[in-house]
Amino acid sequence: MVKQSPKLSVILPVHNAGSFLIEAIESILHQTFTDFELIIINDGSTDDSGNIIGEFQDPRIKAITQENKGLRATLNIGLAAASGAYIARMDQDDISLPDRFEKQVAFLDAHPDYVLVGATYGYIDEQSNITGSFPALLDDEDIKRELFTKSPFGHGTIMARTESLKGGGYTYSNEAVHMEDYELWIRFSVAGKYANLPEILYLWRRSSTNTTSKHGRLQLHKGYELQIKTFNHFDLPSLVQWLGWKNARKYRNTSIEIGGKRVDVRRHDAHCSLYLNLAWLFFHRGNFGLSIRAIFYAILISPVYIMKFGWKYGKP
Repeated sequence: MVKQSPKLSVILPVHNAGSFLIEAIESILHQTFTDFELIIINDGSTDDSGNIIGEFQDPRIKAITQENKGLRATLNIGLAAASGAYIARMDQDDISLPDRFEKQVAFLDAHPDYVLVGATYGYIDEQSNITGSFPALLDDEDIKRELFTKSPFGHGTIMARTESLKGGGYTYSNEAVHMEDYELWIRFSVAGKYANLPEILYLWRRSSTNTTSKHGRLQLHKGYELQIKTFNHFDLPSLVQWLGWKNARKYRNTSIEIGGKRVDVRRHDAHCSLYLNLAWLFFHRGNFGLSIRAIFYAILISPVYIMKFGWKYGKP
């Protein structure tokens, strides 16, 4: 009998993951949605990561061990190995909440014109205590705008349609150092619509060992280079077309209970910040008229936020 491919392939690259790896793997294996393969790629770890992976005997795990090739090459190996209709990402020190896959699979099943869906996510510290949230913007239109200022997705939160991703020949670029996901989302955006789910479905760990902590300054620099490169190939006025009075207040600041704790999700503020970021980029490109228009939209969305934070958050 020919083994049927799973609905979902989950790619988990591992390099010296340390004590967080057990919790990360368990969070995948304990999902309410069960029709998946978990592709764990041990990228030349020198700590106990290989032994930890070997302790899990779940038949859904497909373990690959290799000499150290780096994250971008490892992610592409994972893409090549994936056989599911959908592909999801997972980072070695994070946690996927139990209903993450169930909700993302249901969304892609119900929306065939969407090629990628992420999620709102919470921040946790090294002891797994919840410390805050990322108020992801939800609509395709806003997400595509946000691509010009920063990545609108937490890399580990995404789930993509395999036919669109692999069928379109999309892979992680070797040139996008520490920005491989952001660069890919920019290119992949022409394949279809993007979305983020409003629920917190993922916990992103802020630790001294993750990429953002170690390479944050380089990420900012590389991100700005990507933004300018993208700007040069786009009809800029369309980024600040009249958004409409109704759309100015389509998001709200809310709070979500997770792990017995109420966490603020300030999506309204994030929508305002989007236009401040656009204004900053327009200004530094000499597009002063478009910069003023973007500031006007930011004021329309939330004058209180601007008075409180101003240009502090109007930078990439």
